[in-house]
This record gives sequence, C-alpha cells and structure tokens, in this order.
Amino acid sequence: AKKYNEKVLALIRDIANPSPNDEYFTTFRYFDFFVGHSWALGIYSDPNGKGQESTSEAVNAWYGIYLYGQATQQPEVSLIGETLLLMEVHSTNFYWHVPQNIEIYPRGYSHTMVGILHDLIIEFQTYFGAAGFFVHGIQLLPITPVVHMMFHPNWVQDGFLRFKAYCEHDPFCTDSGFVTFMIAEQAMIDKEGAWKAAQQLPDKVFSIDTAGGNGNSRTNTLWFIAAWGNHKRNRRWPSDEPECRAWEFHADSTQKVAPAHRYLPPPRHRVHGTGWAAEAAMWLLLLCVLATLVGAAYVMRQRIVHTYAILQSHARRSPDGQTPLASAPSLTETYGGTGQESPHASRTGQESPYASQSQWSLVS
Repeated sequence: AKKYNEKVLALIRDIANPSPNDEYFTTFRYFDFFVGHSWALGIYSDPNGKGQESTSEAVNAWYGIYLYGQATQQPEVSLIGETLLLMEVHSTNFYWHVPQNIEIYPRGYSHTMVGILHDLIIEFQTYFGAAGFFVHGIQLLPITPVVHMMFHPNWVQDGFLRFKAYCEHDPFCTDSGFVTFMIAEQAMIDKEGAWKAAQQLPDKVFSIDTAGGNGNSRTNTLWFIAAWGNHKRNRRWPSDEPECRAWEFHADSTQKVAPAHRYLPPPRHRVHGTGWAAEAAMWLLLLCVLATLVGAAYVMRQRIVHTYAILQSHARRSPDGQTPLASAPSLTETYGGTGQESPHASRTGQESPYASQSQWSLVS
C-alpha cells in the first residue's frame, strides 16, 4: 500500500477530488451534488440533458474508495467514499428502481426499472441493447456486497418478476451471462431458490465469451447468495420508508408491459379514507379567506373614497375659507346620494354647525 499509495490516490482524485485547490484534478468529476447522484460522462451539455445508465458501477466506484480508505487507515478518503456511496444508493432507489409507493414518473412509463436517466427524459434501454434483461442486469453489476443496499426486498419482490419474465422469454439472457444478475437479485427475497438456480447454471455462463458472466464466477455468485441473501417469506416485504397513505405498498407502479412478455402486474388502487373530508375542509378554509379579503377590500375602498371626497371639498373652498364654491362636489354626490339644503340651517335660521364642512346632506 505504501509503494502504490500515491498512484492509487491519483486515480481517486481523478473521480472524487474534494479540493478546489488541486492543480491537476477537478472536484468530483462525475458526481452532481444537486441531484444526489453521478452522471456517466460527467458534467457536460447534451440535447437530452446529462445521463447515467449503470448506477451499480457508480456505487461500486465509491465503495472501492471507501474500502481503500479503510484498508490504508486514511479516514478522509474513507469518508469521501462513504458519503458518495450513500448518496448514490439513495438516488438509485428513488430514480432508477421505480418506487412502488410513490408515483414519481407518469403512468405511461410501464416499467419497474429505468435503463438510462437523463435530465429531460428516461429510457427503458441500455447503450448496448434494449432487451429487458439488459436494463435490469446493468443496474446490478458487478456483484459485490454493496449491491444488497441497492436492492431492498420491498422493491425486488416486484422488480424480480419482471427480470425473470424477460429472461424466460429470451434464451440470450442465459447465453450472455446476464442470468447471473437475475439470480443475484432473486437472492434478496429467496436465497434458497437463488442458490439452487446458481448451481444449475451451465459453465459457459461464466466463460470469457459472455459479456455478463465473464467478470463473475459461480463461486462469487454462491458466496453473495449465502452472505447477503434473505430467506423466502410467505408475505409481502414491507418498506423501510415512512408509510405512504396515498398509494398501497403492494400496488405496482406500472400497468402493462410490452406485448412480448407475459407478466402483467396487478392493477393499482387508491386508498379511500378520509381524504375527501380533508379536501372539503381545505376548500372551505380557502373560501373563508377569500371572503375576508373581499370584505377588507370593500372597507378599504369606502375609506379611500371618503378621504378623497373630503380633500376635494377642502380644495374647492372660497377665498374666505368658510363657504364652498358653487361647483364644489359634496360627499353625498361623491357617494351617489341626492343634494339638498341642510335642514339645520332652514329650521333655525342660523348657520348649521355642519355648514363649515358641507352644505349638503345625504337623503336616502
């Protein structure tokens, strides 16, 4: 480690350099802290926006940095790897492994997995093929311990059915070696079944000629199943996330798949409860607020008109400052009433105490 430490750190700095003062490497070349995950080709401009295909490859990159920091007792290096790792895993389980309890994408996207995520679009395909088992498999390689953090049983119990259907439909899933990723995913909800399936795989699955299996081995597959697999349950796996009352957990977020595949997920249903009462209360509160605002606006208008009329009345007084000019408008006229001589002057023969302010009264 001492002999190659600087060389290894140079590789780490290339993709996860934390220092803006580094003269040789940019900071966090691939990771976007704003969205919480990496972009496959770094931060660059693209018509569809930045994109990423294999989340598991990104996760394993950060996992490698974390392990190197642990092995060489460099806590700063380990912390950087762990931070990026946990953020990438969290985003993977939200954007790529389509949640079953949250409607994050339009219902027109009828898949449980995203192949390539862009800023502007999502695709159910890979850069090297559109087969369904390619899409699922590319999100699981390489098979290492950290993979189990990305494949929670709550999602796998639905996602695995799709993966299995794609592989059963096309023999190339086995011939290409991608079947090993399906078995690794199966281990998350049925380690006994996955163990049996791995033992029955033909040797050619792990040959150098298979794109999916040549980086793996039967031994590694069996070790992963034994170490990180979960025993099969007779009931649904719950979610670790807070309960979502808008959708049922057992409901699939997709409604149909391509006609070539036989697996159809169960329909999704809304949970009916007291939601209508809360919505009615919200609308009632909104109406009360609007009524209050309208009333306040009307009162304010009356006050403004009244003030304006008084100012006009004072502005049109005669030079002696006592009697208004003949053309001076009254408060009555301003408010839309009828002009008439004040009864206070006609009855007593004396000037009304109100005459200095206005010679008009409001006759209803």
